Amino acid sequence: GVHYNRGIAMYRLGKFDKARQALSRATGSQDSSLKKRAFYNMGNALYQLKKYKDAVDAYRHALRIDPNHRPSKWTLEAMPSPAPKVCCDDFVDRSPAPPLR
Repeated sequence: GVHYNRGIAMYRLGKFDKARQALSRATGSQDSSLKKRAFYNMGNALYQLKKYKDAVDAYRHALRIDPNHRPSKWTLEAMPSPAPKVCCDDFVDRSPAPPLR
């Protein structure tokens, strides 16, 4: 959960590349809930970096883990081609990582 929490903190500070890096590390988690949120939020960071294709891929990864992940579904549905001017900030999953067990 440390990488996930760091990624969220970096995103909130507007340090989107650092957020992407930390969230990318968090996608290696064994916890599927944490993993889907890491992919989703990594998509948000990639979007802010104007890496739209990579953002879409990250959202799709989150949906492969949980096909019912509403934030990923909503974000993908809201993204017209090639890419919208606004996205993601309203949907950032800011919940902290669950404690390690």
